[in-house]
Amino acid sequence: MQSVLIILGPPGSGKNTQGEFLAKKFKFGYFDAGSYLRTIFEDPKKLQNPFIKQQRSLSLAGGLVNHSWLLRIVKKEIKKLFNQQGGVKQNRGLVITGIPRSYYQAFGDRRTKGLFEFLEKTIEKKNIFIVWINISLNESIKRNSKRGREDDKIEKIKLRFQVYNTNLLPIFSILKKQRYKLIKIDGTPSPSKVTKLIIENLKKLNFRLSVNHEL
Repeated sequence: MQSVLIILGPPGSGKNTQGEFLAKKFKFGYFDAGSYLRTIFEDPKKLQNPFIKQQRSLSLAGGLVNHSWLLRIVKKEIKKLFNQQGGVKQNRGLVITGIPRSYYQAFGDRRTKGLFEFLEKTIEKKNIFIVWINISLNESIKRNSKRGREDDKIEKIKLRFQVYNTNLLPIFSILKKQRYKLIKIDGTPSPSKVTKLIIENLKKLNFRLSVNHEL
């Protein structure tokens, strides 16, 4: 296990597009918390659980699901990817999108390890890279309105963008102070240009595909 690339940004920033593309390009594993949640919320058996049903309603309304529950199930899935034969353990790294979505998910508390401390149990801190893709609210509305998903109505997009500003923006300042390798990217250009910007900045930070291979 060599490098973990975490891609974050507001709704419509293209983080999933970049995550999928870069995972294929680097031959890394890929995990998206949002897609994982949707598979849970689309499972009729799981929706028989009142808690799961409640979390689905929260998500569709544009809010955040329960922080501790999401962190717990995501860490469990990422651990599987780290350990499975023929999976990330044999690949050169992992791309993660869709989490953390809050301070608690990023850093945890006295009883629970946040995502970053959890990752550092497996890899060195110097091999954790965070890409912050930034776009405006207007751009977010413009892009999300075209997707046609149930949670992509304008008022819900505005709420999700506000939730992102409240919960995620403070995290980036903390990551800088804690000396994580953080890259801020303008997500307004075309996907190919954004990809190019990400790769150029990763090279500057000595991002490695494997022990013997730099980007």
